[in-house]
Amino acid sequence: MARYPEIQTKVHAEIDDELGLKSPSMSHKSKLKFTDAVLCEVQRIASLLPIAVHRVTKTISLRGFTIPENSTAVANLYAIHRDERVWKDPQHFHVENFYDEKSRSLKNTEQLIPFSLGSFLLLRIQISFNRTEMDISRTSARSMSIPRPVDINFD
Repeated sequence: MARYPEIQTKVHAEIDDELGLKSPSMSHKSKLKFTDAVLCEVQRIASLLPIAVHRVTKTISLRGFTIPENSTAVANLYAIHRDERVWKDPQHFHVENFYDEKSRSLKNTEQLIPFSLGSFLLLRIQISFNRTEMDISRTSARSMSIPRPVDINFD
């Protein structure tokens, strides 16, 4: 977000308007749609967990292939988060991937897989949202702004 001060300003304004100096909680999530969309886009572009490895628990058929029980399945989350069929200009940060400005609503959140899949996924998402939202609102409450980074050309 350091490269996008205009995004920081909008997040700051939304948090100030909705929370003031109150600490965020999951009950505020529905009111912080733009902030939520920014968090989704940060998780998409960062792809902190680029590959997910799972054990197949029962034999399944997928697109004509049989995947036997106890096989290892590998998902390339980085590629999923860079799919040009789903994301606008997927190599770059675009809040519009998750936020519809006209309707002021979230979109495409089902396409985001920042924490892999499987057990405890919802718990991890909730913990992540709470922690990130608290950090952002604390920063916003202090009116702190991160300076725009300088691009360095080593050529």
